[in-house]
Amino acid sequence: MLRAIWLIGCVLAAPAAVVDRIAVTVGNQVITETEILREIAISAFLNGEKPSFTVENKRKAADQLVEQKLVHKEMEMGRYPEATDEQAKELLAETRKNVGGEQELQRKLAANGLTQDDLEKHLLWQLTLVRFIDLRFRPAIQVTAQDVLDYYRKEVVPQQKPGQRVPFVDVREQIQQTLSAQRADQQLDEWLKHAKTATRIDYKKEVFLP
Repeated sequence: MLRAIWLIGCVLAAPAAVVDRIAVTVGNQVITETEILREIAISAFLNGEKPSFTVENKRKAADQLVEQKLVHKEMEMGRYPEATDEQAKELLAETRKNVGGEQELQRKLAANGLTQDDLEKHLLWQLTLVRFIDLRFRPAIQVTAQDVLDYYRKEVVPQQKPGQRVPFVDVREQIQQTLSAQRADQQLDEWLKHAKTATRIDYKKEVFLP
């Protein structure tokens, strides 16, 4: 694990002549091995865990980056707006607060072989993805009053304690938002399946060997 973290730092600090190994090609786009290692480290950081650079985690991170490339391509073609740096900085401030302040943030980033710039770019992508989903899929989603009532009866009521039932009217809007988000995610998954079949994606086997 330490070797993998060291590799991230070495590639980032190395002279321009050093070529990073290509791990995946997505159409005419490429994903490097260092990008995959960084994705693992970022996910571990956000989950409060130590990064584990196993073959399984490398493949999972590669899959996430493939989807990111596909979404970026769709955004460019459809001219979808990205989230702003200001929004990313707001989320960074929230993350800084959650981990215990600036010093603790920098310590944990360094422990995972990351920089604040790595984190900011990841947060910017998260916000951009949310915006893309909202603009690309949510407008076509319909949630009926019956859908909301059924969810309340099946999901909310069984979790409530006797005598402490939350009135339907108090959670109706929240349920509608939950259902809308769930269906938007489902639409995204379906779109990604189609995009993957329509795009030539090549995983370099040597990068994903034990």
